[in-house]
Amino acid sequence: MKHYWSLKNKHMRALLKLFLLLILLPGAIYGQSIKKQVIAVGETTTSENKVLKSTIGQTAAGNFQAEGFRVKVGYRVLAPVIPLVTLSTSATTVEEGKSMTLKVSLDKPSYENVTVDIRLAGTTTKITDYTWQRGNAANEERITIAAGDTVSTLTLTAIDDALVEGDETIIVSISAISKAEADLTKTYTVNLIDNDFNDTDMDGVKDNLDKCPNTNFGAIVDMNGCEIFNLSRFNYAISATSTTCVGTATGSLRAVLAAKNYTYIVETKGPDGFKKTEAFDASNAPSYNLTGLAKGVYTVCFTIASQPGYEQCFDLTVGEPAALKTTSFLDPNTNVLKLDLSGSDKYIVTINGVSETVKTSSYSKLLGTGLNTVTVSTDLGCQGLITEEIFISEEVLTYPNPTTGMVNLYIPGTDSQVQVSLNSMNATFLNETKEVKANREVDVDLTQMPAGSYVIQVLGNHVRKTMKIVKQ
Repeated sequence: MKHYWSLKNKHMRALLKLFLLLILLPGAIYGQSIKKQVIAVGETTTSENKVLKSTIGQTAAGNFQAEGFRVKVGYRVLAPVIPLVTLSTSATTVEEGKSMTLKVSLDKPSYENVTVDIRLAGTTTKITDYTWQRGNAANEERITIAAGDTVSTLTLTAIDDALVEGDETIIVSISAISKAEADLTKTYTVNLIDNDFNDTDMDGVKDNLDKCPNTNFGAIVDMNGCEIFNLSRFNYAISATSTTCVGTATGSLRAVLAAKNYTYIVETKGPDGFKKTEAFDASNAPSYNLTGLAKGVYTVCFTIASQPGYEQCFDLTVGEPAALKTTSFLDPNTNVLKLDLSGSDKYIVTINGVSETVKTSSYSKLLGTGLNTVTVSTDLGCQGLITEEIFISEEVLTYPNPTTGMVNLYIPGTDSQVQVSLNSMNATFLNETKEVKANREVDVDLTQMPAGSYVIQVLGNHVRKTMKIVKQ
């Protein structure tokens, strides 16, 4: 008879296998179900293997046989370790144009990927009021936490629009989950803060910041929306009432103030450190005047002692006139004089004692024969006087030319006598005053003169002519 525990027989080998089975079985059945090949009681060793299945929490026990040996086995299927999902937010409020973070967390790692479907509801509208981003994925409501990880985040950004909508809410919850557990009834509320507000009184300060919500339309207000004292810009009519001559301090300023029931403090600052401060009672004078100003830019500021903080300033320029300039042109064919004028907006043009006021930059005048004296000036004596003399001669006719003796000079106009001179290249042969005959002629006798070329010059009140005569 063989020994029952002998390792050399087949029964001992079977017992060893069964022993190993009992050691490995608890680890093999860890999970939601058991699927293990065993030999059930009553089956022969050569029959097909049977499948034993169990569910979570089920207790199973029975006799199992391996190669003729029967072994009683007992076991319990252990529950799997299932992670718990929680939600959290980095803030409970988010203002338009800003972002917050939604975090999905597992209390322990999972051996499989966990998917969480996020529900975004509330009074807001997706995409219109806010967007969300997870990594490179935009506006996707399913979050996947990879096996072994415990956290995934989603960034929610409130859109900064210009609509006055008031504050709204975003209600966050889990709508579905896979490979994990969560409280699907729990919600998280995020307040979306609208940064756009009405301006009911239209004073430029939004209602949420306006401490004086019913100010009059058009009133000037401070940063709190409360009216501050102000006078209309039409209260002031201020100008430079005169200009200065070059290099002199003869300019002045004049201000007419519409609101007469105030005493104004007028401070004037100008070039070269000029500063003057005066009190002006508008009820006692029609205008404020300041004289003795040199050329330059002046800043004039008005304050009112009874209204602290009020100030109205103006910049004005006191100029000096440009230098008086004239350019003259005489048309020799028509004897018309043309003047181009600059340096003023009004000129006084005097010709031979007769004056005209000219308000344009150009002037034309027909000149008579003889000496014409032209002067140009302005109302400002310091600009000086420009004088020009223009002589227009009568035309003198000579005949015969060439001549063998007598030369007749025809002199039109009104001169009764003229100065006549006869010159050659080397000498003067005649220089005398001659009477102009009734026929407007003067005779010059060259009979005794040697042949050659001579120059005759005729001078009178209305004539200045030089002519060439040839003696044969």
